[in-house]
Amino acid sequence: APACALAVLLLPTGASAAPSAAASIVGGKPGTIADFPSLVYVQAVESKKHGFSCTGTVVAPRIVLTAAHCVEDVEKGTLTPAADYAVSTGVVDPAKAGPANIFHIVANHVFPGFDPGVLHGDAAILVLDRPTAAPPLAMAGLADAALYAGSAEVRLAGWGLTGARARRAPANLQMTTMLVQAPSTCKQKTKEFYKPYLASAQTCVLATNKKSGGCFGDSG
Repeated sequence: APACALAVLLLPTGASAAPSAAASIVGGKPGTIADFPSLVYVQAVESKKHGFSCTGTVVAPRIVLTAAHCVEDVEKGTLTPAADYAVSTGVVDPAKAGPANIFHIVANHVFPGFDPGVLHGDAAILVLDRPTAAPPLAMAGLADAALYAGSAEVRLAGWGLTGARARRAPANLQMTTMLVQAPSTCKQKTKEFYKPYLASAQTCVLATNKKSGGCFGDSG
């Protein structure tokens, strides 16, 4: 889920929000742009005091991939206006982003197959107002299918909270190492709290240290 409040003020239009929540990953460690050059901090300001933040990935010079629930209000079924967003690339601390690293959003699109009731197809794209120098991340293809079978080591990174009740935390990008779980394990482990788990559309991971994971604001 997106963060309930913003870590920093990015919107160059003068909009503002209360900076009562910051960055990210429960039980993680600082990440660097060298580690995650394609990662994007996503911020939306809904009013002077309220907004949310998510994480995204550059997949083309003007396209950022993020979570659908960072674009569509799953309770109201409406899209957050593109003008409410700003994103930053190329910095681990969004508060230090300069004009060259800050982008407006000119359009946002939710994956047509998104089902907000069960969060299947939870993907959306943001269209930047100009190309970013951040390198696009290659999309997974058929050659990568074996990675979903289980035991592959992956890294989780983002600017979400460091705890569900966190009010303030370091603003820098955080990361942790996770292991992809076999679909049968995912189905078994999630049946008590998430019966809609669908192996053909979703995967799950566990932290290698069993003490870290994502939190509000890491979505995307």
